[in-house]
Amino acid sequence: MTTIAYDKKRGEIAVDSRCTSDGVLCSNNVTKFVHLNGGGMGFFTGKWSEVLMLKEQVIDGGKPDPEQLEEATYIEVRNGKVTEFDGPVGERINRSSAWGSGSEYAVGAMEAGATAAQAVKIAAKYDLATGGKIHVFKVK
Repeated sequence: MTTIAYDKKRGEIAVDSRCTSDGVLCSNNVTKFVHLNGGGMGFFTGKWSEVLMLKEQVIDGGKPDPEQLEEATYIEVRNGKVTEFDGPVGERINRSSAWGSGSEYAVGAMEAGATAAQAVKIAAKYDLATGGKIHVFKVK
């Protein structure tokens, strides 16, 4: 899976780059984000086959198909707003939050003062499905 952390106070979102399958490390160099046509960014966590389909759907401004969100989560950042999709209608996120297999560790770390990047790094210490390079982006 992965860990995505959103630090509302600092206006940052961070995501790791590890891919695992059935507990086996596949790669530490997977891109789990896209730059969306028309501006904004999309972030993905979950079952990789669903993530790949989601990337194709949303990159040109489409909405996620709920049938393909059974084991995946899509986070969209546009115009300084963060939205979580678990179906075709998103929920605006107005607080620091995290998603994916290391989300509980990341939320705890941010509550203790960690940045989004530090939170993902801490999650990687305890969650085997989180790791690799950590990418950090400003929410704007």
